[in-house]
Amino acid sequence: MAGRQGAQSERARAGLPPRRSGDGRGQTAPVPPGQTRTRGAGGVKRLSDWDAALSRRLALSPEHPRWQLAARVAHLGDGNLVFALLAAMYAAGWLFDRPRWRAVVVAVLASLLASFLVVVAIKYTLRRQRPRDPTGFISIRFDKYSFPSGHSARMGTLAVAVLFFHPPLGWLLVALALLVGAARVFIGIHYPGDVLAGLVIGGTAAVLVRIALGG
Repeated sequence: MAGRQGAQSERARAGLPPRRSGDGRGQTAPVPPGQTRTRGAGGVKRLSDWDAALSRRLALSPEHPRWQLAARVAHLGDGNLVFALLAAMYAAGWLFDRPRWRAVVVAVLASLLASFLVVVAIKYTLRRQRPRDPTGFISIRFDKYSFPSGHSARMGTLAVAVLFFHPPLGWLLVALALLVGAARVFIGIHYPGDVLAGLVIGGTAAVLVRIALGG
């Protein structure tokens, strides 16, 4: 017994953990299979809970008089509308011989592709479920994960990319991007954190593409 205590004292002086003993004393609790001892996990959980609580406070019921308006605003970030706008802009640039307009469209498309790839990768890695699943939203049926918001990423990309070429229009698109993101929280298909992450991803993609293109 004295020998064991002496050995443990030697290990302690050397800064080593105590040896495994039969009763398990002096050991840290085992980690369950499939889990890791990750610091900060509690903080992430608290942040997620706060995000969900804020979403519940901000979400409108479908019977609310402003729900239909919010739903229409939320759809302004749909991909078909954004790409129709870009196609019209490119056609106008070709028709009126405005190379700069065509350059803007190319930069925006490259930025949209970059942000899309990042959003899809994160969505299918984290698989965060949406706050609720209202019927009538085609995008929800095909895109059931909420983090990050693809609409917010798309609008953030468009706004920042245009901001480099035409600041007045770019700032209008920034305001529209914020409205679209807020509307998607109001109708209950995104958490606020989804929208914030989407805007950051979209804006960052636009900046990086701008740098890559030599802007």
